Amino acid sequence: MPPPGPPPFQPSADYLTSLAAEISKSTAEYGSSPSPNGLQKIISATQALNLAATGPMDRLFNLAFQAHINGAIRIAIGMKLFDNLPSDLSQSIPLPALASQCNSTSDFTLRIARALVTNHLIESPSPGAYAHSTVSKLVLTVPTAQALFIHIFDTMTHGMTYFGPYFAEHGYDSPTDAKNSPAAFARGYKDMSFFETLTRDPERLTAFNMGMGATNAIGAHVAATTYPFWELGEEGKTVLVDVGGGRGQALQEIRRTYPDMKGTMVLQDLKYVLDEGTLLGEDEVELCPYNFFEEVQPVEGAKAYFLKSIFHDWPDDSCRTILRNMKPAMRGHDSRLLLCETVLQDEQPIARDALRDINMLVIAGKERSVKQWDDLLQSEHFVIEKIHGLDGRMSAIIEARLKED
Repeated sequence: MPPPGPPPFQPSADYLTSLAAEISKSTAEYGSSPSPNGLQKIISATQALNLAATGPMDRLFNLAFQAHINGAIRIAIGMKLFDNLPSDLSQSIPLPALASQCNSTSDFTLRIARALVTNHLIESPSPGAYAHSTVSKLVLTVPTAQALFIHIFDTMTHGMTYFGPYFAEHGYDSPTDAKNSPAAFARGYKDMSFFETLTRDPERLTAFNMGMGATNAIGAHVAATTYPFWELGEEGKTVLVDVGGGRGQALQEIRRTYPDMKGTMVLQDLKYVLDEGTLLGEDEVELCPYNFFEEVQPVEGAKAYFLKSIFHDWPDDSCRTILRNMKPAMRGHDSRLLLCETVLQDEQPIARDALRDINMLVIAGKERSVKQWDDLLQSEHFVIEKIHGLDGRMSAIIEARLKED
C-alpha cells in the first residue's frame, strides 16, 4: 500500500478570525487617520490572513508560478490584448472578437485571458467574454506603464534567470563591480555597466527610457511633497542643484509645487542628456554638464545638492566615489545633501521594498535600509540629520550634512 499522504490542511478558525479582526482594526485606524503606513498595515493584515488560509503546497505553487503571471502580462502587452478590451468598464468583448483584434487564435487568447482573469487583472463578466478591471484600465493601457513592465520583464527578469550561474561563479555576495553585474553576465557582456549594455539594444533602451519616464514623473511628485523645499529659498543664492537630474522632471515639479521659491536652481547631467532638451526654460534653471563619477562637483556652496534615484543604481564603492566628489563643494558652506531613495526599515521592511532590492541586485545596485544608509554616509564623513517620508511611501528623502573637521 502507498504511504499515507499528509493530513488535510485545516487552519484554526479562531486564528483566522483573529486575523480578520486585525484587518478590521487596521481599516478602522486608516479611516480615522489615512496614511501610507496605514495602507501598508491593511495590506500586511490581509496578506497574513491569505497565507494562513493557504496550505503549504498551494503556497509553494503560488510562489513557483509567480513568474508565469508576469509572462502572461508580457504576452498580453505584446498582442495588445489590454488595448483591445472595451474602454468602457461596463462593456465586454467576446473571445472570438478579441482574438481577431489581437491577430491571434481563440485558443491562444483564451489561455492568456484565463490567466489574467484568475489573477484579477481583467474581468470575465460572462462566460467567454472579457472586460477591463480597474487595474488594467488605469495602468496596463498606459504606454509608459507598458514600457516599464516590458523593461522589468525583458531586462530585469531576464537577468534574474542567470542568478544561479552568476553567483555560483562570482560568489554569494553583493556585487561590487558595476561593470560585471548579473544583467551584463546574462547577455554575455564583460566590463560593461548596465547602462552601457542598454545602448547595445535599441528596443530595450527605448522600453527603459519610456518606463523610467513614468516612474520619474511619479517620483518627482513624491519628492516635491516629501521635503520642505521652500525652506531653501533665498534670493541671490544657488539654492538647489539637481545632480543627475535628467530632463529636469524633479525640478519642474518642485517649481510647480513652490512657485514663489526664490533663488537659483541648477540642473546637472551628462552633456548629451542636457543637449537633448529639458523641461525647464533658461529663466527657470541653469544647466551644468557634469559626470558625478569623474569630476569634482563644480557648483560650490549651494544650499542643497539633490540626487534622486541615483545611488540605488550602484554598489557601495561607486556611491562613495559620488560622495567624495561632492565633498569639496560642500565643505565649509553648511550645505545639505538630499538623497531621494527607497529606505527600508531595519526590522520588518515592506515586502515591496525588499523585492525592489532584489530587482536592483540584477544591475549590481542596492536598495538600502536605514542602517545601511547611515553606514554608507558615515564612511565618507556625512551624518544623517533626518529621513523625511519614512512612512511607507515609495521613496523617502535622506537629509545629510558633511561632518566638518
